[in-house]
Amino acid sequence: MIKASLRYFGAVVQHGSIRAASEALHVAQSAVSRQLQSLEQELDVQLLERRARGILPTPAGELLYRYFRDASFQIERMHSELDALQGLRRGNVRIATVESLIAGLLPDAIDKFRSRHPGVTFNVMISGSDGVAQAVRSGEAEMGFGFNLGIECEVYVLKRGDDGKLSVPNADDRLVKPCYDVRGFMDNFAWLDKVATCMNDLGWDLYSFDHEDGNGQFEINFTYADALKSADNFTFVKMAVSEIAHNHGLIATFMPKPFANRAGSGAHFHVSIGSAKQKNAFYDKTDKSGMGLSAMAYHFLGGVLQHARGLCAVAAPSVNSYKRLVVGRALSGATWAPAYIAYGDNNRTACVRVPHGRLEIRLPDSACNPYLVSAALIAAGLDGIDRKLDPGPAHNINLYQLSPEDLAAKGIKLLPQSLHEAIDALESDKVVCEGLGADLAREFIRLKRMEWTEYSRHVSDWESRRYLEFF
Repeated sequence: MIKASLRYFGAVVQHGSIRAASEALHVAQSAVSRQLQSLEQELDVQLLERRARGILPTPAGELLYRYFRDASFQIERMHSELDALQGLRRGNVRIATVESLIAGLLPDAIDKFRSRHPGVTFNVMISGSDGVAQAVRSGEAEMGFGFNLGIECEVYVLKRGDDGKLSVPNADDRLVKPCYDVRGFMDNFAWLDKVATCMNDLGWDLYSFDHEDGNGQFEINFTYADALKSADNFTFVKMAVSEIAHNHGLIATFMPKPFANRAGSGAHFHVSIGSAKQKNAFYDKTDKSGMGLSAMAYHFLGGVLQHARGLCAVAAPSVNSYKRLVVGRALSGATWAPAYIAYGDNNRTACVRVPHGRLEIRLPDSACNPYLVSAALIAAGLDGIDRKLDPGPAHNINLYQLSPEDLAAKGIKLLPQSLHEAIDALESDKVVCEGLGADLAREFIRLKRMEWTEYSRHVSDWESRRYLEFF
C-alpha cells in the first residue's frame, strides 16, 4: 500500500502540478503515517519543523506562500524526513530533494538535525526536476553555450455554475474568433491586473498579455531567460494564475484541450543558444533563406525534427493532449497546434516556426513539465548538431490544406495521434531517453502506459450516447 501510494504521489509530482501534488499527498500520507509514527517512537525523535521563510519576500511571494506551505513543504517532508528517520535507524541519512526551492530549505534543517544526531552521516541525493536540471546543465556544457528559452503560457479561465458545468465567466465573450478581443480582455481586467502586478513584482518583465483564440482563453508572455529560470517562471506563473483566479471565484485550467470546439492551450518554446561572447548563436544575417538562421541552428532544428515523435510524449504528456495535436482541421477549426513534422518561415501550420533568428517549437502544451521538455529538446538538438542533420527544405504553405498524398509527396511525416503512440515513439528514441536520464525515462514511460490503460478502459459519455441503444 505504501509503495502504491508513493507511486501515485510521484506520478502527480511528475506533471509539475503542486496543487495536484498537494491533493495526491493526502492519499500517500495516509499510507505512510503509521510508519512515520512507528519510527518516531522507535527512535525517540521528533520530526524537524521547517518553515518556508525568506522565499520570495514580495506581494507575489505572499500569494504563492499558501501553495508552498501546503504542498511543497509537504513534498519535502515526505521525501526527506521519512528517509531521514529510516536512515537514522541505519546510521545514515539520505535526503532526496524535489525542486530547487525545497532544496533551499534543507541546509537549515540539516544543521539542526546534525546538532541533535552528530553521529549521523548525510548523503544528499538529487531527484525529480533537480535531476533533470543536471541534465540540462550537462547538455549546455556539451554545447559550450547556454540554452535560452521563452515559454508562451496559455490558460482558460472559467466559472462553475450551480449545475456544476463550466462556462466562460463573461457571457459577452462569445466571438467565434476572439483572439486579441479588447472587450473580452477588459471584462477580465481585475484578475488579469493582479497577475500582471505579481509578475512585475517578481521582475519577470511581462511584455504581452492578450485574449487568445478561445472564449475565456488568455496568453501570458514574459521575457526569455536561461532554460531553468524560464522553467521555474512557467511553473510559478501557473500557480499564481490558479490562485488569483480562485480568489476571484474562477477556475484557471491548463488542460490542453478543455473544449472540443475551442482552441487548445499550448506552451510554445522559443529557443536559441548563446554565450557571454555571442548572445544568439542561432542568428546569422547572411542566411540565404531570409530566416536569419546559422548553420548550427539548422543542425539543431534537424535534430528536433528527427526526434519530434520521440519528444511528443514529453511535450504533450496527457491523453487530452492529443485532442489538440490533430491532423487537418479540428472541431474548433485550425488549432494552430499542427501535427506536421515540418518547419517554415513564420509558418504557424508547421510544428516548428522560425520567427527570424530563433526557433519556436509549437509541440509543447500547457500540461507539460518544462524541465523535462528542456532536457529532451537539448538532447535532440545536440544530436542534430553532432551529426550535422539537415532539416530539409522549409515549407511556407498552409499545411492544413494538404491531402495525405500531398504530405507524403513532400516527405512530411506526422506527430503521434495518441498518447499510446507517443509513448511507443519515446521508448524507441534512445537519444531523448538518455537526455531525460534512463531511470526517469523508464519511470515516465511506465506511468504514462498506466494512464493510457486507465483511459482506454474508461467508458465515456460519448460511448454511452452512441451505443447504448444502437444495437
